[in-house]
Amino acid sequence: MKYVSIESLPGSLLTLISLIFTKSPPQLLGGYGVWGITTFLIENLGLAFFNYFWLIPITWFYVFLIKQKSFLKKLYPSVFFFLTLLFLVFSKNLHPQYIFWFITFFPLLQFKSKAKKTYLIMYFLLLTMAYLNQNVYPLLYTGFIKNFYQQGQQVEIFYLQLLRNLSIVALLILSFKSTFIKKTIQ
Repeated sequence: MKYVSIESLPGSLLTLISLIFTKSPPQLLGGYGVWGITTFLIENLGLAFFNYFWLIPITWFYVFLIKQKSFLKKLYPSVFFFLTLLFLVFSKNLHPQYIFWFITFFPLLQFKSKAKKTYLIMYFLLLTMAYLNQNVYPLLYTGFIKNFYQQGQQVEIFYLQLLRNLSIVALLILSFKSTFIKKTIQ
């Protein structure tokens, strides 16, 4: 069973919790094609929890979508954009190329004229995520593993990764609000 990846949002949050409470990063585990971590929380919940937890928000979203009859009449790119973001936020493995999967939906979104500010914020978040994604991976990745997870140094690289992952959350919230509440993007 694959570990909770250091690149994922759950991995970043668990690493942050470890930094706050133990003043050091969690133990690094390599295997199954990922660099993962282990923490007290992972050991107690088990990896199976992280394998299936994403099903809860995805199921919630589909139930929500079924109740929104207007979104079932037409396939809106903004719904796919949101769904991909939702999966990325709750996935225990977030590889760098996954970032570009949902970015490809962005040019398909249709913004209403009153959504110029929303468009600019979303565009800025996407540029920030793409920039951080390409400058941490692969350029700084090997050093990041060695210096941060094994020696507890270069914590700023971790914070850049955390910023990238929290940008996904901010984009998810903005996407939900703009697609389902204000309906300024389709």
